[in-house]
Amino acid sequence: MSSEAIKFIVDVLGDFVAEPRLVVVAGHPGSGKTTLASYMCYYAMQRGEKCLYISFQEDRDRLYKQLYSVGLDFKRFEDLKQFTFIKLPVPAREDLVQSVLEDLSRNVNEYRPRVLVLDSATAMLSSVKGSARVRGYLQNFFWELQKVVEGSIILIAEVPLGKEYTNLGWIEFVADAILILKHRIRKGLVERIMEIRKVRGKRLTYSEVYFTIDEKGMHFYKPIVLQEIRAPIRRRVIAVQHGDKVEFREIVSPPLAVYIEYPAGLTPWLPIAYSLLIYMSRDERVLIISYNMDEASFKSFLSQVLELYGADKELVNAILSRVSFEAINPSSYTLYELVNHMLNTIDTVKPTIVYMHDVATAWTSVAVDPKEYATILYNFIFEVRSRGIDMVRISSYVDPVFSSLNKLVSSHVTVISCVDPICSDKVIQVTTPIGVYRMSWRELEEVTKKLIQAAKE
Repeated sequence: MSSEAIKFIVDVLGDFVAEPRLVVVAGHPGSGKTTLASYMCYYAMQRGEKCLYISFQEDRDRLYKQLYSVGLDFKRFEDLKQFTFIKLPVPAREDLVQSVLEDLSRNVNEYRPRVLVLDSATAMLSSVKGSARVRGYLQNFFWELQKVVEGSIILIAEVPLGKEYTNLGWIEFVADAILILKHRIRKGLVERIMEIRKVRGKRLTYSEVYFTIDEKGMHFYKPIVLQEIRAPIRRRVIAVQHGDKVEFREIVSPPLAVYIEYPAGLTPWLPIAYSLLIYMSRDERVLIISYNMDEASFKSFLSQVLELYGADKELVNAILSRVSFEAINPSSYTLYELVNHMLNTIDTVKPTIVYMHDVATAWTSVAVDPKEYATILYNFIFEVRSRGIDMVRISSYVDPVFSSLNKLVSSHVTVISCVDPICSDKVIQVTTPIGVYRMSWRELEEVTKKLIQAAKE
């Protein structure tokens, strides 16, 4: 289970275990309502409290199997007497509603849970559509139920496909929080959104949050708050040209965000080799994420370039031995799933520096609105830097918008430009926080040779 997801839910709702709340979790079929409600239940049980799950539709074994697939083991808490699942019949007529509510009340009084999940409120409400008397009875019942639970009640409600919301009537007024889960299809992939419609007593700074669900659970992508970022100061050794020589010097700074851009059609292998040699000291652990090349091909091309400029087999093997590699097809992910996958890989490998090869492929594959891309890129870079990790993004030039966005969020920018129409000669401009300098392609080749020679020594 994702602890970050629980932290986010508590951040949105407040401590729903310590402070009684009536929370409505509404959404389309398959949008993640049961998973979100179960997260809240799981959080209470982790704190030693009890959770009661009363379902009018869900089967116990199917529920357990579904939740286990996202990292929630409810059977364990059932064995510890902290979780109880009860299935009640949906009242087919108005005159049966009171009997069902009496069963529900008896189970709540007997079990005394800290969190109660009702799945789903829609099934109950649909049986009393035409009766103002029974609706009033239901309203009073749920109001009094909060006093018995002495914790939070989670009401799951269905939103029909094709609609953004469904009218829950009086529940909307008495609810302390309303969360609406939606999903839509974009480029053949499922994109999930949580709308925070209402949270009583909380000042909402954003109303929609994208999220994903995988085998590790739910992952929410809230906007970065700069005041919360604590990017550690790093000590690292990088190569610095001093006159005719290349020296390795220790520098102290926050994590770097480097962007290297080259003309479309130009082979990027010399800039890749150069950047690896500049930023990759003997103690660095490197993760290379490529959007268009497999590991064997990437390492083969990189080895050839290193050898072309003077590296021997021993040095090439020493460099490659510290490289972890991940090949990703961005067209098989939504942009938020892609970010989650990369962060999971980074957290698993624990590198000190990440190289992202051909980031333009991700831009052209997901084809999202530039403003949305800018927000996601900005948040992703700060997520990586907050882990104390340097990042180098390497890309061909695509268009002015993509180029500008990547430059704006970078601390160091290297741009390779063609001097003439056929690109027979090129110039490199490097922009850092302390200045700008230029070099020719020939000078880049010479510096690369010196870097290789210095690395040998």
